Amino acid sequence: WSMALGPPAVRAIALATLIALAHGQAPVSECGFWVQSCTPLSLGEYVNSTLVLNGISDGTYAYDLRYHVDACLTLGLVVSHGQNSIWTDLGPTSAGSRGLMLSPAKITVTPVKSWYTEYLRSACPCGSTWEDNVTRILTSCPTGTCKDTSLFGGSRSGGIVIGQPFFGQAAVAPQGDFNLMNMSAFDADMATGLALPTSTGPFEGSKICLPVSSTFNFCGNWLMKCSPSPVASFTGLTENFTYSGTDFSASRYGGVFTRTRTLYTDWCATPALTVAETGTLGPEMPSFLVQNGYDVTRASSSIVVTALTPAAAAFLQAACPCAGTWQAGLSRQLTTCISSTCPDISWYIDGNMTIGYPSHGVGRQLTHSFKTSELRFSTFNTFQQEPPIVQNRHAFDIDWKAPCSYPGTVSDDICGVWSLPCSSTPDSSNMDYSSCLTMATTAGNTSGILTSVRTYYSAMASCSPASKLFVIREHGFWSTSNGSAVQDGQLVTVNFPTVVIAPYTQEMVEFLTSAAGCPCGGTWQLGTPRTLTTCPSTCPLAAQLRGSEIGSPGYGTIQRVGDQLRMTQLSSSQAQGATILFGYQDLPMDDAGECMLAGESPSVTGSYTQGCSQEPSSSLDCTATVTIDLAATPPTYTMARTDFPAMTDCAAAPALEISQSGHVINQVPATLVPNATIMTFSPRQILVTPYTQAVVDMLNRDCPCGSGWSIGVQRKFGPISVCTAANCNSTAWLRQPPGGSAYGVVQRLDNMLRIGVLQPLSSPSPDVLTPFDFSYTLDGATAGPCVRPRCTDPSCAAPSGAASADDAMSAGSVLLIVFFSLLGAYLLFGTAFQSWRSGSLTPPHRAFWAALPGLVADGARFATGRSVSSYSTLH
Repeated sequence: WSMALGPPAVRAIALATLIALAHGQAPVSECGFWVQSCTPLSLGEYVNSTLVLNGISDGTYAYDLRYHVDACLTLGLVVSHGQNSIWTDLGPTSAGSRGLMLSPAKITVTPVKSWYTEYLRSACPCGSTWEDNVTRILTSCPTGTCKDTSLFGGSRSGGIVIGQPFFGQAAVAPQGDFNLMNMSAFDADMATGLALPTSTGPFEGSKICLPVSSTFNFCGNWLMKCSPSPVASFTGLTENFTYSGTDFSASRYGGVFTRTRTLYTDWCATPALTVAETGTLGPEMPSFLVQNGYDVTRASSSIVVTALTPAAAAFLQAACPCAGTWQAGLSRQLTTCISSTCPDISWYIDGNMTIGYPSHGVGRQLTHSFKTSELRFSTFNTFQQEPPIVQNRHAFDIDWKAPCSYPGTVSDDICGVWSLPCSSTPDSSNMDYSSCLTMATTAGNTSGILTSVRTYYSAMASCSPASKLFVIREHGFWSTSNGSAVQDGQLVTVNFPTVVIAPYTQEMVEFLTSAAGCPCGGTWQLGTPRTLTTCPSTCPLAAQLRGSEIGSPGYGTIQRVGDQLRMTQLSSSQAQGATILFGYQDLPMDDAGECMLAGESPSVTGSYTQGCSQEPSSSLDCTATVTIDLAATPPTYTMARTDFPAMTDCAAAPALEISQSGHVINQVPATLVPNATIMTFSPRQILVTPYTQAVVDMLNRDCPCGSGWSIGVQRKFGPISVCTAANCNSTAWLRQPPGGSAYGVVQRLDNMLRIGVLQPLSSPSPDVLTPFDFSYTLDGATAGPCVRPRCTDPSCAAPSGAASADDAMSAGSVLLIVFFSLLGAYLLFGTAFQSWRSGSLTPPHRAFWAALPGLVADGARFATGRSVSSYSTLH
């Protein structure tokens, strides 16, 4: 647009006309070219003006005011707002008009007639003098040097301040092919300006702007120009908002936003307070209350607030102490601030919400035919039932230099250490938490080892160790595949055979014991971890935190974009998990460590143990061991498994015992599972002993094997006594045929060994691993790679039963062990040698050790200057 000049009043009219979208109403008018025809004023003056507005509800403008001493025939004064001046619609006022803010980059004034020159010399010298036909450019005026600004559009009562924004209101109404507007004068005080009567006009605006369209695509980098601050202690506000996500109308799943808000006390010249925030924005549905709007829910992990001046620190201390103290120049990270500790959040966001809780509102993007776009948000409220109010005071304009980057640098390589620092829980549970997720794999693999540690803390305690409530440690396996409903997302399967939970407060013990927590068939004790393998319908906490039940594999979507990883809630149903979309609760995790390639072990030889976990076919608890010796001739193996009643932490009497031993008779590389081997196991014998009636009934139903089963009666299977398929309908309980050779996938990653279900040799090659496959840990090794230098979670440690970094022996401990070991060897072998020589029990160096106490005593007396008889002769 070429920028014509026009009166501020006209411009205000256009603004108001453009922005009447609040509260679900279509705009009364649009941007364009506005004209105020020759209009008589007092003292025989006349004025006419022109205005061009660029934008939708804010943008750049230029306008021209021309005063005359007759009926617009003889020019007396020209007042112009230059290009790059800013206008903003401030929304509806109490009088039903539209509030306006004008912020001229400069005001150019040319007095043509001496009457205006003399008047300006008296009313507004502005630090210099006025001459006929000499143009002056005003950007600011010394205090007290411009008392009357009515010729520039200011009110008679207070007026405007040159160099600062000023405020007024306008009333717009359609009139045939044109829009008519009446506008107020303007005032430097916003409250005063928005209450001034709309007595100036009318102005006529032609409908020459092209149509405005709406879209639900918020993706991009949005900039808010200097706007009035919603906080009385500050005057100006700027903000940068970046959103990375899809068009809500095409894919209803949320994306990630970053936001930086700056407040000023001098109209956007010197920052006084900054707010930095990263979070998620999730779509709900098209808004019923705001035309062209979309209902959204936002959540953030935390916000970083910096008071840059003592005045800003004092303001925050009064408005939002949040259980802490504000100091100038120091930043604070806020996770949760309940209302009583933060009664005023206007410096943070418009609305009625609690910091750390999800909030609900409406977003709306409008696009001009000239590709000018703006984004506005309503107030955000903690409770979704509260009606949103579109605050037209604050609009973002698209930054075309930084367009939408979604999905950005998407990578299928999700291996690494991912950390979510101290954050508020996105479920309004009034807790903070931190999370460490470690995913290890082999190069180019789509499955691997997974360790998750989540620590929950009391709110507003900055995740300090003293505020720890409980810790959840999970260790298992992950695998990815195609099939996710999320663009560029991967369908992820997660299986945690064991979940370890430890409560650290009595209140949390009581909560976990309650029906709403996680009783899981047992009792909780302060500071004592419990290992859970399965909790069918008895652990609502797990479903709330992860989406799937303990003991069941979880399915969802995982996506890596750049250095951030997001994972949806999990479902126990694979079909449902593939359709789960990212929501506001799925906060992004940051890259906190490089991928740890598990690598291929040179051999699976070793002894391994599986701790208490769930036996997938029967949901019983179980423990298992396996030993493989490929160096033997022929290679050998042994396996043992003990099943226990469900939800007993493997501490009850056994329900079933299975043991076997035999030979490994063949090994070939797996083709579908990377870094794995297909091994053939030939058992010499398989011993099975049931101990409960429930297990006996299950075996008699699924695998009677001829004679049937009885409590406490052991049955033996082997190469000769094979239980055929005709006598065994299901072998899921054994994970292999009862007797006879079978083969399956064996994979070792780091110190973890996985063995798939063993199939008869007549079956197709079982080249696959599933989330239900057993996992074993090499004896004497830690079970999982969670301890990493960049993991920000202080409780991120090896799973229960594994040695943590704090458990490692110090150098002094090692020296003591070495010293006493050598001392014991000296006494043992020395005594044996001396006894052999003398024929009687004699310790080594007997004379020396007998004289040692006396020698020590003589040395002490000598050091203190006393007489030492042993040395008198020598002296």
